[in-house]
Amino acid sequence: MADNAQMERMLQALSLRLDTPVADIRSALEGGSLQKLISKMDKKQSDQIEAILNDEQKAKQFLSTPQAQAIMKKLMG
Repeated sequence: MADNAQMERMLQALSLRLDTPVADIRSALEGGSLQKLISKMDKKQSDQIEAILNDEQKAKQFLSTPQAQAIMKKLMG
């Protein structure tokens, strides 16, 4: 249950930051459509995300974080 609550808090925070409904964020994550979310970020944030996604080592490092693991677990059931 704590994982779900943490996931919801992260989605809510992202929703507020991007001024995007939680349902839209969830849909983008589930559909693998990150570019739509990235386009709503400011330049500095989007550049950081792009750098992570384009660097295999950074991507592996990011995906190994507890937060990323929680998101993947939630999305993959």
